[in-house]
Amino acid sequence: MGLKSLLMDQGMKLLQDPRFGKLASDPRVMKAVVQAISLPAKVQEIGADTVAQLTKRLNLASEEEVAQLRRTVRRLEEEVARAAQERREE
Repeated sequence: MGLKSLLMDQGMKLLQDPRFGKLASDPRVMKAVVQAISLPAKVQEIGADTVAQLTKRLNLASEEEVAQLRRTVRRLEEEVARAAQERREE
């Protein structure tokens, strides 16, 4: 029996338990469950905001700015290569 099926079996047993039904009907418990589920996303958002503020304070380039610069450099390199090719053809 795999871990997934074991967890599914235990979950089904838990859902059939009347104590769980009573607990799940308590709005305070459900509010806590919803908050616990949304916690990882909130932590990630706070971390991203903190990194963005820190990079701004330290005058560092963001990932998006670096990506934009790379695209610009690639485009300019292509233009230089085309101009050099045109010059050779003349």
